[in-house]
Amino acid sequence: MNPLTKAQARVLSYIKTHVKKNGYPPTRGEIAQHFGWASKTAAQQHLEAIQAKGQIRVAPGLSRGITICAA
Repeated sequence: MNPLTKAQARVLSYIKTHVKKNGYPPTRGEIAQHFGWASKTAAQQHLEAIQAKGQIRVAPGLSRGITICAA
């Protein structure tokens, strides 16, 4: 398995923090807003890369469908 890039690690950390604080994962829009990205597509691309590396699962069609995989 490939390690996460620094940007991917920051996104994963944000997701974990958001879940711990709020009890549910952030939306793609919330991720984009947090990192100052102009579009949700950037967030989606990071989520897909993190998922490909086995760190999360993203349920299609659900705005808060991010599940953190056990380490």
